[in-house]
Amino acid sequence: ILENAYDQTTMIEAIPAEQMIAREKELVKISLDFMPTLMIPDIDVLVVQKIGKDVSGAGFDPNILGRSSARSTFVLKIPKIGRMVLLDVTEESHGNGIGVGLFDVITKNVFEELDLEAMYANAVACKCIDDVKIPLMVDTEDEAIRVAIKTLRNVDKEHLKIVRIKNTLELGSIEVSEALLGCIKENDRLLLEGNR
Repeated sequence: ILENAYDQTTMIEAIPAEQMIAREKELVKISLDFMPTLMIPDIDVLVVQKIGKDVSGAGFDPNILGRSSARSTFVLKIPKIGRMVLLDVTEESHGNGIGVGLFDVITKNVFEELDLEAMYANAVACKCIDDVKIPLMVDTEDEAIRVAIKTLRNVDKEHLKIVRIKNTLELGSIEVSEALLGCIKENDRLLLEGNR
């Protein structure tokens, strides 16, 4: 069973036992074309609304954001991301905010939701203790973005490339700053929906 970028079944195939390994290798390659991806190559600040165990075992998909304490190579083309901001943890995670440590700035409500015991047990089990370190904390989303921008080096602060996503499972609609509108218009796989 292969899923598409919207987490929906896109292909079902029955494979005879004697062809299982060979066909599985082919299906893995095919599945890469169906995976969601951030189709913006250079992002100054990425704002992620939520991470969670229901999104990915790592809290977010490292193959989309390119941050991981357990791997250095990824199966998808990864954008260059200057700073990452986190705003929340999903309710379904019950406080297990594993992955929080790979962000640069979080809001205080993220910290208040964390079940450190659950996170630490998860981190020890997967040998990824960097994933549970606590990043710089601020009160609000606006403040988090301002801190992320302030700490960037070698970027054009008059034309900041900022992207806001819900999570790494739901990339069908994202928000981008004005500096990225040209990038969106140039990519025939992206559709500009309107201004906010």
